[in-house]
Amino acid sequence: MDINQKTLDKCKDLTATDLTETLLQQSRTKEQTNLICVLKDRSDELFKQCQSLQQVKAQLEKQLESCQKEVVQKQQRVELVEKRFLDLDANSRAIIVFMEEYKHQNAQLKQENKRLQTENDTLFSQKLHDKEVAVQKLTKEIKVLTEELTTKESAYHMSSQNKCGNVGGKQLNPVYPHATYEATEELLALSPPAVKLKLLKAEEQHALKEATMSKSITNLTKERDKLLRTSVEQENALQVHLGKWPLSPKRVILCYTVMSLIMLTCVFELRFKQEVQAVNADKRVKSLKSALEESLLIFLQDFEAFKDHSNSLLTKERELNKILRHLRS
Repeated sequence: MDINQKTLDKCKDLTATDLTETLLQQSRTKEQTNLICVLKDRSDELFKQCQSLQQVKAQLEKQLESCQKEVVQKQQRVELVEKRFLDLDANSRAIIVFMEEYKHQNAQLKQENKRLQTENDTLFSQKLHDKEVAVQKLTKEIKVLTEELTTKESAYHMSSQNKCGNVGGKQLNPVYPHATYEATEELLALSPPAVKLKLLKAEEQHALKEATMSKSITNLTKERDKLLRTSVEQENALQVHLGKWPLSPKRVILCYTVMSLIMLTCVFELRFKQEVQAVNADKRVKSLKSALEESLLIFLQDFEAFKDHSNSLLTKERELNKILRHLRS
């Protein structure tokens, strides 16, 4: 109110021309104040936009740091997968070497088995056959000797009976064979003590032959059992040795190859997925970087425009202050 009263007092003192000039100056000052308010509002809006852009920038920087951490973690995972892949490659190579050694050992064992079978067929079977033939021959000889002994005993009994009953009246029964007839004639030609001695010698010889035959038979049976035992033990050892690998080599190789191929496919799929994820992460990081750069460029442009505008506003304000000071004075 005081300012308006003073202006009114001044207006009363001034002339009409001065009054119009003052009114023009007042209108100009009002316009300038309105402009200053508008510019101030715009500067406040720009300042708020700048703050929001700074917040967006901080968020983008945080996202960039998190993306960089993810990239580092994925690189570490890729390195770990590569290391595992190298370990699997080394294991597969070791398995291949083991399979080659297994093939070589299997071939050697097959050759040794064939050699042992041929030796068994040539040596043991021939020996067993010879022993069996000898045993059969000895058994036949024993049977023949026992038959001879029985015939001689029967002839001796018949001759003794004939001597007791009819010394020369009766002939021998023609049912007996020719050998027994000759034996009885020999026994009859001899005297009774000589016949007893000859019979004792024949019995002793027969006992000796029977003992030697039994010994040889027992020895042959022992040797046969021993050979059979050794052959069975060798066959069992071969079966046990070959039973450690019940699968055929082709089947084992096929199993190992299938397993290695499955492992390799799994590793390659995992590696491909991780590479795709890494590529996607790189694309995302690049897009975020480009968006951040664009936002920074926009922010810098806005900031430069704000600086220019604020400088222009300051110059205008200084000019207006000068004019107001001049008017007040």
